[in-house]
Amino acid sequence: MNRKSMGFTLPELLVVIALTLVLSGMATYSGYSWQQRQRLWHSAQLLRAWLQLVRDDAGAFNRERKLQVLRNGERWCLVSEPTLHCGGGRFSFSVPWEDVRLTSITGEPGFFGLRNTARPGHLTLENGAGSWQVVVSVWGRIRLCRPEEDKCR
Repeated sequence: MNRKSMGFTLPELLVVIALTLVLSGMATYSGYSWQQRQRLWHSAQLLRAWLQLVRDDAGAFNRERKLQVLRNGERWCLVSEPTLHCGGGRFSFSVPWEDVRLTSITGEPGFFGLRNTARPGHLTLENGAGSWQVVVSVWGRIRLCRPEEDKCR
């Protein structure tokens, strides 16, 4: 019996295919949850940057900027001028992903031009990966935190 092995046997091939399927299934699931976490984090960063723009505009031109939420079904946006609509320029904010929701606003966040002060409050963004709060302090400081963290309360 002097046979040389040429190629793979059927059981070896089935084991490799099964391992490939298991690993690709795990990668798909973890990739989706990673994508959700990134979308939520990026949306919170965008909201914080937009709030800083509104705060700086209020301080530079000594005007009051109140935030209002406009909802259209599942979609939402924030505006800082009463005449604006969603997608109405730089004083309108909406997230680029539909799975990120604005779940709560505590207080009446807004900004005053006088000494860069603000109305305190927080806005909570949420999706399947969790939630982030954007906190506005009375002195106009804007920060991000997780709702379950002690420093967020």
